Amino acid sequence: MEKLKKIWLWISGGVVALFGVFLIFSKISDSNKEKKEFKKKKKGLENDFKETQKEVDKTEKDKKKTKEKIKKNKEKIKDTESKVKDTKSAVDTLKDFKNKHKK
Repeated sequence: MEKLKKIWLWISGGVVALFGVFLIFSKISDSNKEKKEFKKKKKGLENDFKETQKEVDKTEKDKKKTKEKIKKNKEKIKDTESKVKDTKSAVDTLKDFKNKHKK
């Protein structure tokens, strides 16, 4: 009877040990799965960040180009305004000249 108890203790201890080993390995594999998922999410976020940064850089370039165009347009407007003033003064001079010679 005593031998049966010892055998039973060894068998139950072995089963418990195997169950414990199984639990340890399952926890390790779960943690590895979580790490893999985290790495995938991290890579996805890094890619999104890179794409967003590219768009920001492109927008900054476009902004600079637009500012340059605005400056050029303002210069053109100033030149045109001065030409208009010159043209108005020339027209006024011609009118005055015509009026003087008509009399």
